[in-house]
Amino acid sequence: MSRRKKRPQSTQPAAKASPKSTKSSNRRSLLALGSVLAVLSVLGLGLWWINRSSATASNFPVGEVTSCKQIPPFAQAQGFGVNAVLDTQARRVRGMVMYDLTSDGQEASQPAPYQHLSWSKAGYLSSPILDRDGAIYVGAVPWVSILYNPPTAANKVYRIDPRTAELSELLDLPAAAPANNTNPYGILALNYDCNTHSLYVSSVLGSTKDQQFGRIFRVDLARNKASIVLDGVDSFGIGVYNGNTGKRLYYALARQPQIYSIALDNQGNPSGQPRQEIDFSGQGYHGDERGRRISFGDATMQVRIVQFDYTLTAVTNPNETTLSYRYNPQTDSWQAEP
Repeated sequence: MSRRKKRPQSTQPAAKASPKSTKSSNRRSLLALGSVLAVLSVLGLGLWWINRSSATASNFPVGEVTSCKQIPPFAQAQGFGVNAVLDTQARRVRGMVMYDLTSDGQEASQPAPYQHLSWSKAGYLSSPILDRDGAIYVGAVPWVSILYNPPTAANKVYRIDPRTAELSELLDLPAAAPANNTNPYGILALNYDCNTHSLYVSSVLGSTKDQQFGRIFRVDLARNKASIVLDGVDSFGIGVYNGNTGKRLYYALARQPQIYSIALDNQGNPSGQPRQEIDFSGQGYHGDERGRRISFGDATMQVRIVQFDYTLTAVTNPNETTLSYRYNPQTDSWQAEP
């Protein structure tokens, strides 16, 4: 369900790299304990795993960049095991809830589902992202309504302390345009880079059906400061991969069935101009899907695509297709897998 990647052709007209600094920016996450724990985000699911990377800022190994993520100490203290889940799309619970899974994938009754009192105060939340210390990052997303997710809070990034489990506001990312009555969304995706301790955040706050005001931010987690990586681009899924020629941030366009990327320097800031990586026109159920989520293995990329017509209405059960690609280090490009 995928096709061969097109080589870089042109820069994306609406997007521009901007290193300008600013002040202030699903479903489930599987907790895996043991000698090896993993983190993998797919449809809101994330598998957590223990650090196995020894990369340095000056010598990044080729491959994915999230393997340092740690399970939060508070989760272990609550007695959750290898099948524990962080669920941010449970309609019955606002915010986030943690529970274990049975061997057949059902919600377990023991230990009892856990929700810290602070986890509901930011409304409904995006897919959770963990860092190397076990801290969790989420954005406020109006999956159900704007009653608990007002547009004024749509660009806020929240952090959950790895030891206390307390949720607090980390940053309120600057929007290029004010919220409008046709688009209640702001933050749509987050991703983490272990090498630079950076959080990347995509937002479409202020965009309309005809105009893109979206931005992709880098949050320097060592200083809790945000900078703009790309301005004027609406994107869904984002992810970072260390290729043969260096580190790149990949992002799925909201308005075309395409994946673009931009080079990052050793600190995680943009360098160069965006380039087209993949065009998946004709793939999926309708042939005009968009890339909702990007995830990487050591030499693989998976892109989950969904139908999107920019109505900005939440889809309860979207038809999704997963496209798989393999990295070619000789050409620094991605080729579709059968």
